[in-house]
Amino acid sequence: MILARLPRHGALTLTAIALAAIVFVALLGWLSLATGRWPALVLAIVLVIAGVVWLALPLVIGRVGRSATILRALIIIGLAARLALLPSPPLYEDDYVRYLWDGGVTAAGLNPYARSPSSILNDIHPLFPQMPGTVRPASPEAVLGVQSKGVLERVSYPSVTTIYPPLAQLGFAAAHLLSPWSLLAWKVVGLAAEALTLWLLMGGLRAAQRSPGWAMLYWLCPLVIKDFANGAHMDVLLMPTLAGLIWAMVTGRLRTAAVLIGVAAALKFWPLLLVPGLAWRVKKWPQRIALAALATGSAALLLTPQLLALDPASSGLSAYAESWVRNSLAFPALKAIITALAIGGDPALLTRFLVAAIVGGAGAAMGGESRQCRADGNNRSLARYGARAAVAQPYWL
Repeated sequence: MILARLPRHGALTLTAIALAAIVFVALLGWLSLATGRWPALVLAIVLVIAGVVWLALPLVIGRVGRSATILRALIIIGLAARLALLPSPPLYEDDYVRYLWDGGVTAAGLNPYARSPSSILNDIHPLFPQMPGTVRPASPEAVLGVQSKGVLERVSYPSVTTIYPPLAQLGFAAAHLLSPWSLLAWKVVGLAAEALTLWLLMGGLRAAQRSPGWAMLYWLCPLVIKDFANGAHMDVLLMPTLAGLIWAMVTGRLRTAAVLIGVAAALKFWPLLLVPGLAWRVKKWPQRIALAALATGSAALLLTPQLLALDPASSGLSAYAESWVRNSLAFPALKAIITALAIGGDPALLTRFLVAAIVGGAGAAMGGESRQCRADGNNRSLARYGARAAVAQPYWL
């Protein structure tokens, strides 16, 4: 047995972590089946307590993180927690319904950006009676909607097309091909993405001459486990790309890193904010421009199907571009200050330019500070980069 081969403090540590994981999974499983409004408070309390316990994990890793036996045991604990939550209904989440519908559309060879769910529902359940002598043709999307086991009817924001980029659509389609309209199949795809993320994180840490045990900060993070194994969030597809990006940056493969930023942007748009930081890893302007062009060019190429389908009337991306400020933090305060100063022009537009300058400058500073590829410097720079941002990370972006 693993515990029998460990020193006393190692066995006690693993036992404590395993018990904490069991309690956490049991509470999440119970909450996912509970009804009523009060479980939301319980969920918040559970996540806060689990987060406080997780904050002690660096102390454990610092002491026993280089033990291969303990590392394997921690990986097993994280895997077991995820497997236990795979069958659980998502807590306070319904985004996965859109993933299932998009996956079915993409797997059928149709364009997920062409039509909104409400327009397809109109094909199935016409809002107006047919004119005499006419027959409404059945669209391929309508046929798919009838076969979707109620998925189409449950999609959130049905009046707009999907906001999720093309590479995310491939992940949704993979789940559909595995088992049509199945939440469990989508979670299995997510679990595979998490396993790849863990492997890439450990590889990057080894390349940085750090203990791979530090990857357990991700693998045992309660919020990660909840949002992916239970909540089924599509951000799980982004994680391997970001982990690969870290590995490439640590080893100085900047062109690879630039392409990976483009790939990441075709899963979610926000990794494009990393372009200034990447470009400033080199000293000469021609090289900076080349890296930035490679990253943005890769993103533009991969995003082409979505960008070509933009329609202000029904595009989810266009709708989000107009309402994104609901996720803002400091943005309203900056806008209020600019409005009070009466500088002239559109205060909202001026505030956007200011935020872009702040975030872009912070990204460039991050790249300059971490040019020597020091892992600790990279972490501090990334933390400062996030702290300077004037908006919350847009969930859809």
